Amino acid sequence: MTGRQSSATDRALERVRQGETAYAAAKAEGISLSTIYRALSRALNTFKQPLPRPSPDHEFETRVCGIPCTVRIVHWEPLTPAHVNGPPEDCYPAEGGSAEWELLDRHGRRALWLERKMSPKDRSRLEDLIFDHMLNL
Repeated sequence: MTGRQSSATDRALERVRQGETAYAAAKAEGISLSTIYRALSRALNTFKQPLPRPSPDHEFETRVCGIPCTVRIVHWEPLTPAHVNGPPEDCYPAEGGSAEWELLDRHGRRALWLERKMSPKDRSRLEDLIFDHMLNL
C-alpha cells in the first residue's frame, strides 16, 4: 500500500535537491535511509524514458569467420569532413565517423563469443561494411 509520503520525507528530498547527501538529509529529518532511498527512486523513475528500439534498417546479415550472423548498429555518428579552405579561424578537423555495433546469432541473440573470435582483419572488414550500409540508407 503506497500512500502520500510524509512531510519529513518531502523536507529530506528538498535537502537532497539543495546538494546534501541522502544520508545527511535522512539523519537531519529523522527518517530511515530506506525511506529516503525509496522516495529518491520514485522521483527518478518519473523521469526515465524507454530506450528506443533498434530500427530494422540498422541491421544487416553477413558472415564472420565463415559463420552467418546479423550486425546490429546500436549507435551511428556520421563523419563530418574537415574544412581546410579559407582563413585559419574558419578551418576545423574532421569529426565523428564512429559506430557502435553488436553481432547477433541467427536467433537474434547477442553473440559475444563470435566477437571474441574475430581477427583484426575481420573487424576492419566489418566496420567498412557498417559504414557502407549506413551511408547508403
